[in-house]
Amino acid sequence: AKQPTCGHPQGLPGSNPQCNACGCCWGMAAAAWQPWAWQMWQPMPALPAPAQLPGGHASGRQSKRTESQAQEQPRRPSPLPASREEKDEHFRAMRTMEVHIGNLTTEATQGVLTSAFNELFRALPDYCRLYNAEEPPVSRVQFLVGGESAFVAFLDEVLASTAILMDGFTLFGRPVSITRPRQYQIPEAGERLPLDVAPLRQIGMIPPVHHVKHLRKNQLHQRPVKDIDCQLYVGNMQECSRMDVVNLVSCICNSLPQLDHSKGPAVVDATFTAGGN
Repeated sequence: AKQPTCGHPQGLPGSNPQCNACGCCWGMAAAAWQPWAWQMWQPMPALPAPAQLPGGHASGRQSKRTESQAQEQPRRPSPLPASREEKDEHFRAMRTMEVHIGNLTTEATQGVLTSAFNELFRALPDYCRLYNAEEPPVSRVQFLVGGESAFVAFLDEVLASTAILMDGFTLFGRPVSITRPRQYQIPEAGERLPLDVAPLRQIGMIPPVHHVKHLRKNQLHQRPVKDIDCQLYVGNMQECSRMDVVNLVSCICNSLPQLDHSKGPAVVDATFTAGGN
């Protein structure tokens, strides 16, 4: 093999005849020593960094560095699983916003129940005043096996308590039964007061009185009515007038399904004791 004309030592026998110091000798030999035919030698492109290799392959050193960095970074503490008490509390809270609907026909669907309660609640002045009338009061409807009963969940406890007072409204010719779920437990702080449903009774959207079976159950213990039985003590009041007390108690009494409006107003008068509270 000829020595490169540049005077640099040639590589080992059997290896590439390229000069060890430059690439000119190899380029001229490949072009048969025709200066006009060989292209100017260009240096080989630099190898890509390990992070730029195709397929996401990285060198062992970089992998170890990445693992060490990941170990150094503080890990976020994983959330603790909910305890049994927390699960039970969440379950009880969900039950306070649900009612059980019974005596349904096969024509009753999720959309039918939602539309029925939308119509009932939007006819209540208190609902239009306290809630967004454009937002439906029903959040979820779940039918049970057979399709004759369902669980209906509302936005809050107040609406669920109000729906209980709508028991007996007619749907496809049947009076539906609205009760609390079996797993329902009265909250420790007490039940939320419902909205006034008296306007619905006055226009006939719900029955004027409760079902006969419920009236019989509530009338098992009948005895002569005395004056003291018709009085109610209300305490811990702020500064208010006599009419404020009358209107407040009247609103609560008018929501009771057993109230018979034909007997006159629920509250006749209010009298303040010494101290006025």
